[in-house]
Amino acid sequence: MLETLELKDIYKYITEEAVKLTGATDACIVLKNKREYKNVHGSSKSSKKISLSSPSTRNILADRTDVSVITGKELEKEFPEIINSPIKSLIIIPLTNLKKQYGMIIVRFKEVKSLNNEDIDSLRLFASIASSAVKKAQYYTEMTKALEVRDTFIAMAAHELRTPLTSIHGYAQLLHKKMSESDSAGSTQSKWIENLYIESTRLTKLMADLLSVNRIKSGQVQYLFDQAKISEIVNEAVSKMSNNYKNRKIQYESFLESNKDVIIGDHQKLVQVVQYLIENGINHSVEEKPIHIELRERTSHYIIAVKDKGSGISKEDLPFILEGFYKKVEGSGFGVKLFLSNSIIQQHNGIMSIDSVKNEGTTVFVKLPKVKN
Repeated sequence: MLETLELKDIYKYITEEAVKLTGATDACIVLKNKREYKNVHGSSKSSKKISLSSPSTRNILADRTDVSVITGKELEKEFPEIINSPIKSLIIIPLTNLKKQYGMIIVRFKEVKSLNNEDIDSLRLFASIASSAVKKAQYYTEMTKALEVRDTFIAMAAHELRTPLTSIHGYAQLLHKKMSESDSAGSTQSKWIENLYIESTRLTKLMADLLSVNRIKSGQVQYLFDQAKISEIVNEAVSKMSNNYKNRKIQYESFLESNKDVIIGDHQKLVQVVQYLIENGINHSVEEKPIHIELRERTSHYIIAVKDKGSGISKEDLPFILEGFYKKVEGSGFGVKLFLSNSIIQQHNGIMSIDSVKNEGTTVFVKLPKVKN
């Protein structure tokens, strides 16, 4: 349960549980920030005001890595704001990571509190769970913010680069056409221009994909759902890719038992998915190896399988390959097309999965639900 909550909810949950566990008046969480302690959450108005402003207090509490009770004169000395309050004792529950304290739960009582060995063992277990929950939530929050910054930067970069890249690609296309029609075809200069044209085409496609990712993540993609035939979708994608990659062998087999292969979906976006998957297979396999596409049906769904005998994906990379912008250690690509495909399939209530073996090849499976009779 704790792993699914946001950081502020984790703080609230922990302080509430600490109060229930100890029968306390209230509780707060203070976290270390360099040399200071910051009160990040209190279960009551007064507990939210607890401050460890005294240097001596900070030094004493910073050394505590085990559950402890503060009462009497020590309480009055280290927490002078409590002198005129009904609070008579505190329990300090340290939050630790790698055996180092990074904060604490301060639990307050209106009576003098003491702990037996059983109480201490229970609070130590609670401290361990709370410490782990807070750290995981902090890491998740930091990771989420970092991913947001990354996505914003990529979206801004793609928008800024789109116009100049379009111009570069246009001139490269013009030069390529003129050079191929001139007597200089086959010369060194002609090869330079051809390389320029190929790379500008690749970058133009990449910018388009990055902008598509941005639109998906910002919820700006519109879908035109209607009845569509899965066989026509796959046939169209295979035909387009066969024309675009005439030097590659693209094999297609349909195992459908009837021509009543109707689904509800956006025809063009599903064609785009199949094209993406075929292109991904082409990009990660050698020219001599064919790309094989199969279309099958089950009781409740259709399955499109796109197979290549290319470089494959390692077990370490496989769990992250559909996340988008994931750069493999070896090879090229950021997984953009796989991310886009997966996003589109999810919008169709479908499932996309990948089966891959390093240096042997990859099969991408797409499952789409049949129309219910």
